[in-house]
Amino acid sequence: MNRFCLSVIGLFFVSNILYSSVDIQLDSIVYPTNRKEVYTYNTDRKLSNTTNYTWISNAQKWDSPTYETYTYNLNGQIVSTVHTTTSSESNELVHLLKTEYSYDANGNKILEIVFNSLNDNWVFNKKTETVYDINKRVISESNYTWNNTNWEHHTKTEYTYDEDGNQLTTIKFEGNSTQTNWRYATKESCVFTNRKITQNIRYNYDISNLQWLQFYKEEYEHDAASLLLQKRTKYYWEGNFW
Repeated sequence: MNRFCLSVIGLFFVSNILYSSVDIQLDSIVYPTNRKEVYTYNTDRKLSNTTNYTWISNAQKWDSPTYETYTYNLNGQIVSTVHTTTSSESNELVHLLKTEYSYDANGNKILEIVFNSLNDNWVFNKKTETVYDINKRVISESNYTWNNTNWEHHTKTEYTYDEDGNQLTTIKFEGNSTQTNWRYATKESCVFTNRKITQNIRYNYDISNLQWLQFYKEEYEHDAASLLLQKRTKYYWEGNFW
């Protein structure tokens, strides 16, 4: 199989990227930080494994590999990623981390669970639950951590959109180990004109008085011809005025 190499030159780096000229699939990337990634694919041309190497200058070779192995369902969606490394003592594979994914009937990822490896067993670490609207837009994302007994509420974010798909509000919630409900943390409310953002107001939640308090406001001006952002002005709320 023929291959070709592409060098990406930046201001402070040069990366060598190797492609297969037949399948136009990425074979490997050598980074300027003495790190290399090598990719392998399954019969469906999907990425099945990523191997990460570190350049050992004393031995003049690539070594200390870590691996990421990917598993897919019949729909071609990734359902698990397993991170492993090689033991320096026994030279055997050691499991580090595993992530599992679940999807709804529309193909949206609704659940992501991360496991740690403990005595060759997988134990819960954290999880993310995602909810979508009928247009496949994320309307809430909830993050939990495992405390060896239960899932603790960690953070949650809710989103609303206008009819054009612009994100109007972003509300962030916090959780804690002693409660099973969410409490308000921050909120951002945006205004759009002709599908361009013109204002964004950030609020912090006053838990003592159970109310939203204005924190800062950003106003945006766009160039009429190019529609690019031309000016952004930021104001802070001083109690009675911006």
